[in-house]
Amino acid sequence: MKKTCKTLLLSLLVLVFACAAAHCEETASVYDDISMTELLNDLVARLGEPLLTEDGYYDFGGALVAAYESGRLKGKILAFDDIAAVAAPSQADFTQAHSLRQGASIESVEELMGGSGREIAMLRLSDEENAGSRRVLAWANEAGDAMEALFELDDGQWVLFAAVRIPAAAH
Repeated sequence: MKKTCKTLLLSLLVLVFACAAAHCEETASVYDDISMTELLNDLVARLGEPLLTEDGYYDFGGALVAAYESGRLKGKILAFDDIAAVAAPSQADFTQAHSLRQGASIESVEELMGGSGREIAMLRLSDEENAGSRRVLAWANEAGDAMEALFELDDGQWVLFAAVRIPAAAH
């Protein structure tokens, strides 16, 4: 993967941690209602005028950050104060995170986590070398630890690109 793509993906994950929202359920609902095919004008008509945070990035009332290029949605990020508050519940202790390997199917990761993850970010890259879709799923356990997994769409299947365990004390 090109260095620029890795930088963009890291920036996306940093934005996920940097975004904050007052009402997690309401924010998650807004995030879920946004289609990756939605045009900026349509999104503004539904959600109201966004606050421009950076060229091409829009914060819709703290609900999410959306990146646009030529009016088309490139990415969306769920805003939250604490990842454990928005992540899907899991009975896993996440110590098995080291056993997750790049290229693992989303189904095998979800099986290890004990269920489907909560999507907290979606990104579509259009440059020729890195074109494709990426998404970040999150889980949290009763101890307050969280797990984030970055998946990429490969031949119609979501496969693991990277995973990180976030101890409760770190968020």
